[in-house]
Amino acid sequence: RGGGPWGVSLAPSDIFLSDTQRLDVEEPPSLAADLSAWVANPRHADLEVVVEGRAVPAHRVVLAARCAHFASMLDSGMQEARSGVVVIDDVRHEVFLQLLRYVYGDDTAVPGHLALEVVAAADRYGLAGLKSAAAESARGLLRAETVSEVLAAADAHGTGALREACLSFITAHFPDVIATESFRALPRGLLDLVHTAMASRHYPRDGRARGVRAPEAERLDRGDEALGP
Repeated sequence: RGGGPWGVSLAPSDIFLSDTQRLDVEEPPSLAADLSAWVANPRHADLEVVVEGRAVPAHRVVLAARCAHFASMLDSGMQEARSGVVVIDDVRHEVFLQLLRYVYGDDTAVPGHLALEVVAAADRYGLAGLKSAAAESARGLLRAETVSEVLAAADAHGTGALREACLSFITAHFPDVIATESFRALPRGLLDLVHTAMASRHYPRDGRARGVRAPEAERLDRGDEALGP
């Protein structure tokens, strides 16, 4: 009594509890979190996307707002827009669901085993943020047996950082990479990139090879069969 402004005493524990209650307030859900619950949700769906023969319910306004490719399709008066059924035959069902998770909820968690397919699909549908995330995930695929395939995909879909990561890996593990069938199948243009990367890594300005075994240096200089047809 007499301790507070109205003649009421407050114990320190009362003040602490009051402060805790004010701080312990749950953050409201984000728009992305709310929309994520509508991925492939038939509720209020006004579009059906058929992928690998499987119908995926979707919502026109979300697709059009988030993806210029779908906006153009739905605004064009094409048969798909009028019928409410869109058939997609250039991606797998699993990959398309990954695209939808990004379109609805900005989900950029791309599993490694889908990374290259998602890079290609995101590039095709103009989803730059997802393409960058998938390219980052694809770095986990860099092994001697797979790096050439990753390099080809990175070059085809304009993911420069991933392409450079592939070239760095190849130059660091050249003897192992050059022995693989996938490396030998690379087109001449990519083999030239590898040649340039190897030269930049291993040759100082005085022209002497640095850290390269003689046979490898000779093959690079000749540009012979080891680097392709």
